[in-house]
Amino acid sequence: MDGPSFVIGNIARGDDLWDRGEIIEEIWRVLEKGNILLKAPRRFGKSSIMYRLYEKPREGFIVVFQDTEGINDPVDFITTLLSGIQQHESTGDKFKRLLKK
Repeated sequence: MDGPSFVIGNIARGDDLWDRGEIIEEIWRVLEKGNILLKAPRRFGKSSIMYRLYEKPREGFIVVFQDTEGINDPVDFITTLLSGIQQHESTGDKFKRLLKK
């Protein structure tokens, strides 16, 4: 069979993600202007699309893929998000930030 296989129950990654190029390009266009809300019923591939953005970020973007489903406390949410962002900070950026202190 040509094309991606059917992945049920997990995030479809790499070649398993059916061509969603137009949707992904539209998301990047919207994100260049601000925020986006991706809303659809369960099992429509929202997480798979978001993971594709994470796997192949557009130049100038830092993409953090963080599972926050089980987080109910706003402080825990922010802490988790900041932790994910910090992992993307380059060593050079960390050094520059330390020099500014």
